[in-house]
Amino acid sequence: MKRMICALGFVLVVAGTAAADSILVVETSDGIKTVLSEPVLEAVIGADVITSETFVQVKLSAGDSDTFGTITAENVGTAVSIFVCDELLLQATVRAAIPTGIIGFSSDMTEERAAALFEKLQRNACG
Repeated sequence: MKRMICALGFVLVVAGTAAADSILVVETSDGIKTVLSEPVLEAVIGADVITSETFVQVKLSAGDSDTFGTITAENVGTAVSIFVCDELLLQATVRAAIPTGIIGFSSDMTEERAAALFEKLQRNACG
């Protein structure tokens, strides 16, 4: 898949802004914003072995994994936006619930953009 988030599938595009000073915010199509407030457990950067696209993969904490799983389960078939440090990184149509807490960002990700995202996620801080 060219544009994907998580193995269970989102299709992604890039666009706008969110809640101040939050590392990760999820917004549903009805405008409800949820801050994933716990530090990410892990962030890795790599390249897809088939397409050579650069990606960043994030493992959420147990609490945020549950929250993200609930949000995706309740929004199958609708758009969900993911903001990182006030930047709308991805907007995706939820195809299935994602209970694993593993999110992969690869939507036309340049190496420079992936490195900047990776750094923010590793530090769990914006700026």
